Amino acid sequence: MQAKQSWRSVAFGVLAAVAACKEANADLILSYVAGNSGSIAPSFEAEYVTGSSLTGGPGIAFHGGEFSWSQWGGASLSDAILNNDYFQWGFTSTHKFHLSDLDIRYDTLGNGPKSLAIQVSINGGAFQTIYTDTAVSVSGFNATDIDLSAFSGVTSAVFRLFAWNARHDHGRLDLRNSSTFGNAAIVVNGRATPEPASLAMMGVACCAFAVVRRRRTAAPPLSQAAAPTDQ
Repeated sequence: MQAKQSWRSVAFGVLAAVAACKEANADLILSYVAGNSGSIAPSFEAEYVTGSSLTGGPGIAFHGGEFSWSQWGGASLSDAILNNDYFQWGFTSTHKFHLSDLDIRYDTLGNGPKSLAIQVSINGGAFQTIYTDTAVSVSGFNATDIDLSAFSGVTSAVFRLFAWNARHDHGRLDLRNSSTFGNAAIVVNGRATPEPASLAMMGVACCAFAVVRRRRTAAPPLSQAAAPTDQ
């Protein structure tokens, strides 16, 4: 009985360690704090991750301030893509990640683009739209929990924010830091997939459970034990 309880304790302990390991790898992958520069390095990179600089495409011009850009001249998303009117950021990783969500804060300073869309390319694949706003707020907006849960096995991601329909030829679009998500302008969240060591620990736990189950099955119930014979 004592040996059985020992095996059971080991199994539960290993499973708890695996769960703790997975939890430790959750949440923040990458973030950026906006500032007065046209090229901003990540403010946070998770283990295994190398972030690229936050910058603007060749179709727009840096204006200054808190990552403020002008020359958003297109009339549609297709125009913005053709004109290279975008903000870009992203990361590469030596480990696979399962993405969860994206947070970003932006505003138009009253004369900037009325519409924007965010696209992402995963592991070098085609860009696909993950978010659209066709009524961009002039007073600033926190776009939180933009769904990225469809993307797993991620070792590289490139994000682009395209904008169009500017209220003025020199209308500006800014990224702003938000206290809602840690005084950053952009936050990418996700979870590292289990490492080989974690998978090995899970295998040990499963073996331990199998041993406990086999011993329990092999031991005959008391009702079936041989009754004592009279002498």
